[in-house]
Amino acid sequence: MGGVPAKHGDILNACGKADKEPHLRIYLQMPRGMPVSEETLRSQSVSDASELVLELRKSLYGLKQAGRLWNQLLHSKLSSAGFTRCESDMCFYWKRDGDDLVVAGVYVEDLLATGTSAAAAERFFASLASLSIKDLGRASKSLGMRVTHNGQNGHTLDQEEAIRNLLRDNGLADANSTYTPIDDSCYKLEEGDAELLETPSA
Repeated sequence: MGGVPAKHGDILNACGKADKEPHLRIYLQMPRGMPVSEETLRSQSVSDASELVLELRKSLYGLKQAGRLWNQLLHSKLSSAGFTRCESDMCFYWKRDGDDLVVAGVYVEDLLATGTSAAAAERFFASLASLSIKDLGRASKSLGMRVTHNGQNGHTLDQEEAIRNLLRDNGLADANSTYTPIDDSCYKLEEGDAELLETPSA
């Protein structure tokens, strides 16, 4: 799909937006330095704040369930906005919107969206406004990949910069390139130089 240049979006504090599972109660120790009034201590029949715990009402980064709960919330929002999740790639969504087609890639809270028109891509971001999505504009990089828009030929993703950094970090940035890893002046066997081995499967 050619379309318009991909737009990059980010959802701030994504995991904290998801509700925790109602049947699961999660408690945390009181954070150090959190002020607790004397009245609260008396009402809980404790003498020190270190004896108190907090019950989570929302998901929190670091919980084992956080990623799944966030994904469920995002999927619910996109589904209710008419997007369909690709069956072969759970991080890919699409939607026909009149004459427009919108496609979006999701990686946790990082989003890439493009469509057959700029308005279609804008509508994708508008459908996630309740999650406080931050529009980062035209995508030039995503997940360590360079994103290049090639007009009607679509988009190209490459990791040239990551490869160059890897070469530099390993002292190979100035290494000579070659077509084959073996020195081509090595001894070559000619037909008849060696005896054929028995083949057990023959």
